[in-house]
Amino acid sequence: MPLDMVDNYLDVQEIDFQDPEDESYPGILYIIEVDARFTYFPNDEDDDVMAAMERVEAETFEVKAEDLTKTLLRTMFLSMAMPVDDHMMEKVLACANRMAQSDPYRNRKVRRMKVKLDIFVNDPSSSVTEVEAAGVKLLSG
Repeated sequence: MPLDMVDNYLDVQEIDFQDPEDESYPGILYIIEVDARFTYFPNDEDDDVMAAMERVEAETFEVKAEDLTKTLLRTMFLSMAMPVDDHMMEKVLACANRMAQSDPYRNRKVRRMKVKLDIFVNDPSSSVTEVEAAGVKLLSG
C-alpha cells in the first residue's frame, strides 16, 4: 500500500556552542545534529481514539566545509531513511552560509547546527519498514 504523507515540519538552527578543542581542528568543520521524528497514525474518522506510534532517529554528522553539498546532505538523510526534498537541503546549506558570513560563527573552526524534521504519516496499514522504504524512495526519486 502506498505511503500517505500528511505533513512534514522542518527547522534548521545554528547552535551557539564552542568546545575548547574546536581550535585544534585544521580546517572548517560543520557538526550537524539531525533529529527526525516519524509519527504514524491511522486515518479512520470512525475511530474515537487515535492510536499514534512514534519513532525517533538521531544522528550527528561531522562534515568538512568544502564537502558540504546537496549530494552529501542527500546521502546523510538517506542513511536515516528520511523523505527529503531539495528545499530541506537548501535550508541546511543556507544555514551553513549564514554561519560562514556572520558573527559569532564566522571565525569559528567548528560550526554546529541542529536539523529537526517531524514527519507525520497517515496510513494505518503502513509498517515502520514500509514507511522507511517509502522515505528512501522519495529521497532517491
